[in-house]
Amino acid sequence: MTNVGEEEEVCRSIIETPDAGFILAGGDGADILLWKVNHLGVLQWIDRFMVPQWESSHCYSMEETTNGEFILGGTWYWNGVGSYDVYLLRIQGLEQASISLSPQSVPIIIPPSGGSFQFNVSLTNCGTISCTPEAWISVQLPSGSWYGPVLGPINLNLSAGGSLERLRTQNVPGGAPAGTYVYRGYIGDYPAKWDSSSFTFEKLGSGGLELGTSSWSNTGQSFDENDEAVIIHPS
Repeated sequence: MTNVGEEEEVCRSIIETPDAGFILAGGDGADILLWKVNHLGVLQWIDRFMVPQWESSHCYSMEETTNGEFILGGTWYWNGVGSYDVYLLRIQGLEQASISLSPQSVPIIIPPSGGSFQFNVSLTNCGTISCTPEAWISVQLPSGSWYGPVLGPINLNLSAGGSLERLRTQNVPGGAPAGTYVYRGYIGDYPAKWDSSSFTFEKLGSGGLELGTSSWSNTGQSFDENDEAVIIHPS
């Protein structure tokens, strides 16, 4: 990993993440910095925490709590006081990107012979540098088991503060069993999840075919970075 800022950056603490990567905590003397790298040490995202009244700050330790939050400890210098003090900073989430699924119309009712529905998918980079996450969609069957992914994993390239929106169509085969389904999208470093979004649909009956004999095809606006359409745009 290389220096990505203008100041000298120092790492003071490191913890392993569920995707076999690491989160590093430190700073550049002025602000608190968190870096996320994958198992190969490739930088995936960086977050900067700035407090206006702090002239300088240093992070020396980071611990993850049982509910997935992070506690950072260190020292800071407040110009208004003119002296150093210690701080504890609690962070409630470190997701670099978010996903949102929204159906075009509700309720979604699929007939026994099968059918389809349209939905919008929106993916947003929540960080301060570009990131390269993956996105995918799976379906929870009425039995409670999961099927898929029916889309992806798709490799994405999201600029800092950028977002991507696409209109897609999901086919539901006649062989799918009757009942209520959960349609859930994920973004992260597959299979590790940063964020998810979902909605439900209902199938009224089965067309008599086996689940896998018809296609759960997913079509619509492409995610290809080389499309003529602008994929990434500042938010």
